[in-house]
Amino acid sequence: MIRVLYCCPFSHYSGHHPYVSTVEPKMLAEAGANVALVTFCDITDNPKLAVPHYKVLTSDWLILRWIRKSAIPRWFMMLVETALTIGKAMRLCRKFKYDIIYLRDGEPYLFVSPLLNLLFRNYRWLISLTGSNLFVPTPSMFRFRKNPYIYLYTASLHIVRSAMWNPLYRRSLSRNKVMFVTQNEEAKKNYNDYQNGVFAGRVVCIPLGTDDNTVFIQKREARLKLGLPPEGLILLSFGAPHSGKDIETVIKAAMHIPEVFVVHAGTQAFSLGSNPKNFTEEHNLGNRTAIFDHYIGQTEERLQLFAAADALVLSYTKVFKSTSSMLWEAAKYRLPVISSNANLLGAMVREYNLGLLFEAENTESLVDAIRRFEGLGIEELELMRLGCQKFVKDYSDEKWAKDTIGVCEQLVKSEE
Repeated sequence: MIRVLYCCPFSHYSGHHPYVSTVEPKMLAEAGANVALVTFCDITDNPKLAVPHYKVLTSDWLILRWIRKSAIPRWFMMLVETALTIGKAMRLCRKFKYDIIYLRDGEPYLFVSPLLNLLFRNYRWLISLTGSNLFVPTPSMFRFRKNPYIYLYTASLHIVRSAMWNPLYRRSLSRNKVMFVTQNEEAKKNYNDYQNGVFAGRVVCIPLGTDDNTVFIQKREARLKLGLPPEGLILLSFGAPHSGKDIETVIKAAMHIPEVFVVHAGTQAFSLGSNPKNFTEEHNLGNRTAIFDHYIGQTEERLQLFAAADALVLSYTKVFKSTSSMLWEAAKYRLPVISSNANLLGAMVREYNLGLLFEAENTESLVDAIRRFEGLGIEELELMRLGCQKFVKDYSDEKWAKDTIGVCEQLVKSEE
């Protein structure tokens, strides 16, 4: 039985980190691995865990929560949290003889684990990469008064991607067994080519997984419990706003369609996304929007939000390269999508007939897609639901866990 130490430094933030740190270790354990979880402190919403849990801090200190209230101090804090959590994982790995350290989200501080590895030998690492370091936002996407931090983030990405780290990567890789895993083929190709091929041959693609155990509730019941309009077209925008999400186009499109009600659920963790509430106020759309500005875990509220909506809007910028985990969520809840067509997202929506597409960052195109969605018949919506079923079958949690354990076993066998 392979022994995996699952390391997630950012599980106490919002976004996907608390979700994956709860679900993925459980899936690995159910697939036959011996798994333990390492985090910096608690996991957001304190979910019930299926595996042993180690922490750098037994509880989150008040002073640290205060530091995280401001964006720039938070970014430096995240660097410290990353280093301390990885360091803790390395010590536990040696003490309890784990076979692999699985680092969930090597980005944005990709250099940290190689730096800590510099003086050591024979650690085995599987490092997941979402592709966020490959996606560099351009200043034209944002107005400075709305989010000045995006410019600082863009500048810092150039430092993180700098060739000055190349010797560090090569030295660390020569002393330890390391593989990288991406969630889509485009990110895999880009990381194979990264910095003159420093990671070439070490990158594999394992798409995200999802389960098929959803309990469905009635639309009207869900809307009543959430305080949403019982009638009319409700579009859901879900997940933490980030630099790749284009929420403003959704709000602008809704302005042209009076019968549309927009729901946004999720709060940003790293000050890199837009503020949905500010957009609704700027465009005087507050009476046709509902903002759930907090982390939505695996709760009854999450189930109600997906049940209440008619479609999930996936609106991303043209240069966004990461996988949208929200597509997996939509398929899980059998909810059609109205999705931007950029990169691999559009191709997957087309392949599985999961919904309708619009041109990324184009308000008029989104308005047209919403109008077309309103005109869909029962048979067309049923075909989308069947597409969701096929998607969930092809991208199951079980397949993700099996493929991940396979790469871990490959790392172990490479030394035999």
